[in-house]
Amino acid sequence: MLENIEKANYFIENLTYEDFKADERTNFAVIRCLEIVGEASKSIPKEIKSKYNDIPWKDIAGLRDKIVHGYSEINLFRVWLVVKEDFPILKEEIENIMKDLGIY
Repeated sequence: MLENIEKANYFIENLTYEDFKADERTNFAVIRCLEIVGEASKSIPKEIKSKYNDIPWKDIAGLRDKIVHGYSEINLFRVWLVVKEDFPILKEEIENIMKDLGIY
């Protein structure tokens, strides 16, 4: 999860939303990162999800499902907001979990 959160941020770090929207390759790469993050969230053990229940695990997985099952309806502005606003928070939370578990 962490790697793809970082990749998504890297892909758009120097872009405006308009630049992002116009760049199909970057769109594809960032959307793929969101898919991977969502898929990875599904494999996190229930015990960890219960312990860290302030993280919106279902929403993370749900975003992936919306992307995979409704590709033509992807809202690029929502993708942009997820990477710019939600991913920095999620990254910090994942890092904290990894520290708590002694794997970071």
